[in-house]
Amino acid sequence: MQPIGQFAINRAEVTIGQFARFASATGFVSQAERSGRGLVYAAGWEQKAGWTWPFPFGRPGGANEPALHITFDEAQTYCRWAGKRLPRERERVAAAYTETRPAPPSPFEQGRTYPYPTGDSPKGAN
Repeated sequence: MQPIGQFAINRAEVTIGQFARFASATGFVSQAERSGRGLVYAAGWEQKAGWTWPFPFGRPGGANEPALHITFDEAQTYCRWAGKRLPRERERVAAAYTETRPAPPSPFEQGRTYPYPTGDSPKGAN
């Protein structure tokens, strides 16, 4: 967990391994699993057959890879099970767009909120 002001946020995404423990413990089945396809944003939203959280690109994902193809409500359900919650919008912006490191590398400035997680330019953002 990374403390940021009055809240803390995980340093990395929830992994397939973590999500698998939740699914196993609760019997959870995602919307993507029920429909047999996940949503991907390419040239607009597209449904990809066989793409689900255990098969993020239509093939088995590794236990340390991020869990994908999970809806907002499903993510909230996981968070409650894990004793956590999703960040509020202002918290998400603070965590992703505001420079909080005490001595950030150039050209970043401590305390500044940037338009992109990568700074002033989207270059390098996923």
